[in-house]
Amino acid sequence: MGSIVLDPEMTPILIAGAAVLFAILISLFALRASAGARSVAAPWREQVRGLDQKSARTEAILGAYPGLILVWENQNLDPASHWGDPKTYGSSAALASLVRFAEPGKSKDFAVRIMSGLADHSAVIRGDNENTAPQTLRQFMEKLCKDAQAFSALIFLPEGKIIEVDGDVAGTQIVLWLADTSLRGQDEKTAITSVENENLAALADPVALVDLVSKAPFPVWRMNAKGHIVWANVAYKQAVGSENLQAVIEEQVLLDSLCAQQASRALKDGVAIHETRTLVVNGDRKPSSISIFPISGGVAGMAIDVSEAEKLRAKLDLHIRSHNETLNNMGEAVVVFGADMRMNFHNTAFAKMFGLEPDWFNDRPSHAEWLDHLRQTRKLQEHAQFGAWKIAELSYYTDWPDEVPDELWSLPDGRELRLVRMRGIGGGLSLLFGDITDQMSMQSRFDTLINVQEATLDKLSEGVAVFGLDGRLKISNSAFKDMWHLPDDLVQNEPLFKDLIAAHLKLYHDRDFWQDMMARTTDTSPEVRRHISGEIHRSDDSVLNYLSKPLPDGATLIAWDDVTNSRRTEAALIERAEAV
Repeated sequence: MGSIVLDPEMTPILIAGAAVLFAILISLFALRASAGARSVAAPWREQVRGLDQKSARTEAILGAYPGLILVWENQNLDPASHWGDPKTYGSSAALASLVRFAEPGKSKDFAVRIMSGLADHSAVIRGDNENTAPQTLRQFMEKLCKDAQAFSALIFLPEGKIIEVDGDVAGTQIVLWLADTSLRGQDEKTAITSVENENLAALADPVALVDLVSKAPFPVWRMNAKGHIVWANVAYKQAVGSENLQAVIEEQVLLDSLCAQQASRALKDGVAIHETRTLVVNGDRKPSSISIFPISGGVAGMAIDVSEAEKLRAKLDLHIRSHNETLNNMGEAVVVFGADMRMNFHNTAFAKMFGLEPDWFNDRPSHAEWLDHLRQTRKLQEHAQFGAWKIAELSYYTDWPDEVPDELWSLPDGRELRLVRMRGIGGGLSLLFGDITDQMSMQSRFDTLINVQEATLDKLSEGVAVFGLDGRLKISNSAFKDMWHLPDDLVQNEPLFKDLIAAHLKLYHDRDFWQDMMARTTDTSPEVRRHISGEIHRSDDSVLNYLSKPLPDGATLIAWDDVTNSRRTEAALIERAEAV
């Protein structure tokens, strides 16, 4: 069998032809395979186009909703700690409306900022009983996440704004609808214009509350329900040494470490918490009154410098201590009851006077309890109708008379107390007791002495009259009245010497004599008041010896002695002697 011998020059041509033939065969195979794939993929491409159109129509429908729609997939949120990363749908008008209530933050976290800004405002179930206690959006969302409990509520915001909020579960998703009721019925362009006009009006109002608080000369700030600062005024930024509000929010700069605790108590108890403590402001220690109180959405706080008030308080405390020390050094007993009829102050003399132990004052006893205690310990005068007397005593708190005379208390132990009542500030009552037992005893002895003196003087035949430095008749006896024929009513009530001159002139007509005698009773000159004596002859032919003598206490004694009979006897003897 013979063999085929190839020409070396034909070998490249044959290889090239074989390669072209192989390429043609591969192309025919690929063309056939692609035609089959295209026939298989055509339905899927058609289905994708349908889904894209359906998604576009759905987004258009959601975009036409006059509010915001927030959707959480796989429930990736915890209302108590974080709001996750929800998808946001809705109109741009709703976006412009609700951005006013969002907390400050980054623009990409807009949905989270909206939820943080609205979460803690008061909200009520629509159509529910108005007596139901309001809750918050955060509480509604917690129930929705935990128990799939749908809700429809209204959130009440400042300036009368009302936000409708509805929450529900859609499969594994949580959906929340938010709508500003003030924009209902408006098209998107009109709604955006309305929101912008409201913002411009608020900025243009010179007495707007926000503008007023922003320029307040004392720190004011707002915190959300988690205790995070979300706003502060200029004075706050200056107090903490921050350059701008963003730095305060990002760094959460507080006035001091106790502000967080104070805010937590205000949120927990739902009441305002007022505290006064020292703050370090720009390197200076300043006593400040810090008030943190609940508001819708969290708490607000303000700090007011009370340095001047503290100085005045210190001065007042010093004055009160000095006043109390003065009262404690008094011999008189002092007790002060407040408008609540309870004891606010007593001095040492009061406790000693009524034998009260220090422990007895610990619970601020009332006025009524004090009176009952005095009765039980027999340190109060006996009263037949004690109950009625106590009611009358306590009535001074409500029915203060125009005049309140001093009162005398005679205690069972023989002491005599003088009581002075004084109206206290704010409706209270102050009592001052003075022990006048010795004074009463001395007065009694003095009155006895005076009575003895008067009885003694009345036994004298000489007329005696004592005039004080004021020229009034202090003491006189019966002989003086009878000697000058003075009626009883004239010598009563301490008449002046000049009022007696007219009666004296009827029997002795020398006016100069009487003027000289009157001067001796009122003039303080020792020369005028020196001791003198003499004799006068009256118009009724009687003869009187007189003497004027100053007394040690400044009074003047004038005594008269009727010597008429003696002078007549003396004259008769002289005549007889002359006759002999």
